[in-house]
Amino acid sequence: MPLGITSWCWDARCGAPLGSTGKRVLVSRGAPVRVELKFEPVDATVNVAGTAAKPTTRGREVSWTATRGGGLTVYVKYKRGWVIYSARLALR
Repeated sequence: MPLGITSWCWDARCGAPLGSTGKRVLVSRGAPVRVELKFEPVDATVNVAGTAAKPTTRGREVSWTATRGGGLTVYVKYKRGWVIYSARLALR
């Protein structure tokens, strides 16, 4: 699942890339959505259209069930910092 990065802090550095993410992900309603990360997260929070989803974290993967479409944010905490990923989740 391709995601854009909207902001991050890693060690003592932080950033907020300018511009919209424009990433669109198309999934079937009720399908599992999986995000594979480069590093193993400490914690993750997922919101779709402003509503919290219930993610499961296993290894470097964060997953949840697609029940709604809309703006997607995945806030991931790592040992060295955090990253907010975003996209638009569309259901078919």
